[in-house]
Amino acid sequence: MLKQIDVSSWFEANKEQKEQLLGQVYTPINIADIMVEIALLEKPKKILDPCFGKGVFIDALLKKGFPKKNIIGVEIDPFCYNEYKESNVSLELENINFFDFNKQVDCIIMNPPYVRQENLTMDMPDFLNKNYLNETLKRLKVELSARSNLYLYFFVKAWSILENNGSIIAIVPNTWAIADYGTKFKEFLLDNFLIEKFISFDKDVFPGADVESCILHLTKKDGNKKFPNHKVEFINISSGKNDTFETILTKKKVPYFNSYYQKDIKVKSNWITISKEKNEWDESSLVSLDSLTVINRGISTNGNSIFIDEASKFKNIFNQYFQPIVCSPKDIPGYSTKSRIKEDFILMTDAKKEELPKELLDYIDYQEIKLVNNKKPKTLYEKLQKKQETWYQIKRTQPSSIIFSYIIRENKKFIFNESRLIARDNFYEINVKEDVNPFLLFSILNSSITSYYLEEIGRTHGKGLLKIQKYELDKLRVINPVNITSEDKDKLITLAKRLINENESSSS
Repeated sequence: MLKQIDVSSWFEANKEQKEQLLGQVYTPINIADIMVEIALLEKPKKILDPCFGKGVFIDALLKKGFPKKNIIGVEIDPFCYNEYKESNVSLELENINFFDFNKQVDCIIMNPPYVRQENLTMDMPDFLNKNYLNETLKRLKVELSARSNLYLYFFVKAWSILENNGSIIAIVPNTWAIADYGTKFKEFLLDNFLIEKFISFDKDVFPGADVESCILHLTKKDGNKKFPNHKVEFINISSGKNDTFETILTKKKVPYFNSYYQKDIKVKSNWITISKEKNEWDESSLVSLDSLTVINRGISTNGNSIFIDEASKFKNIFNQYFQPIVCSPKDIPGYSTKSRIKEDFILMTDAKKEELPKELLDYIDYQEIKLVNNKKPKTLYEKLQKKQETWYQIKRTQPSSIIFSYIIRENKKFIFNESRLIARDNFYEINVKEDVNPFLLFSILNSSITSYYLEEIGRTHGKGLLKIQKYELDKLRVINPVNITSEDKDKLITLAKRLINENESSSS
């Protein structure tokens, strides 16, 4: 049984943080204009915006002359609803949960909320409650991954109220097109829609957003009819202010455009890179990085000041309780941890309190008192509540052979861990499998071919930064060492050792 939560009271209590809780990120006007133009090409009779927010899509429709009487707006947020309704009293607007909306329409245009699955918890109202959302899926006989973001549930609900041959035009984050959790959603799209367009961008559409976005243009299939010759257009465009609908319609100034038969598109493939031009390398000579390595995120202390900064004063006295750690890519100017310009150490022990030297025990007890009083850092405080006697323990780990930054700031360099440092959680630790030569792999990873594929899988993170998720790095395409001749292997190993010994260098 779902916990009943009064929606109006919940919004009043959370009005200062509602945008974060609801995943409200408002669509730029130029992007809204493009999406509306796509929608109007379908000549719809009734258009629904299921989360109208500040009304950017509705305003664009009205500006294009679409009749007011043929527009419906739904918005769960009473603050957004009341503000927009006040100046648009003649529009059909409803302040309800979209999942309770059941009128049939033939076009839906939306920017659904971005809420991670771990935030769809039992103590939230139904529109942010995973149990409620999963009940909706069961009723509609649709299956999504348990890791699905809220915006994916919006597609299922939209499909359920859409007339056959009706359209959905939606802008959403593109992570589902890459990640494993998107497989079920891709199956849902391919089974129930004709995918007209998949539009990606060469930079962030939403300034400051953590993820890049894409536009999906979908047509609901009419029954069990087959469409063997239907082609999907994969388009990659600039998201600058001068973009127009004509850019997409005519393919003018579009960096990448490809079309594929929908029947040939695989759910396991990376849909984002389909839009990119064919590369010059033979795919059969490449393998995924996780076939050669085991990749882990670097260590997270949940309290760096406690375990690294303040604890460092004990390093020389009790060095057996400390290990060298690299905290930032900025601390390594070259391609080897030996070139690091800053030395840091982490308090890392699984010793019991009674086994610790008194001075170190006093330090831990002092930090424990601060945690109890401040209840911060939150994650470490919660660990203390569960494991009072062992909260300070960090299990000793073996350093990896190669490390790689979670966010790339300048050049895409893999770093050889020559000094055998533990890496903090803004790095990935790449453990090379026994049958792979680490110097050979290091050379491969710093090649122009690997750089090309990093650009394909990565996503811009604002200010020119490139962000790589673990699941993306796992599937990074690299040259298979098995296909390299003995002579070339020797050359690459020599190049790797030369690169390691240089302070700064271009890729091999």
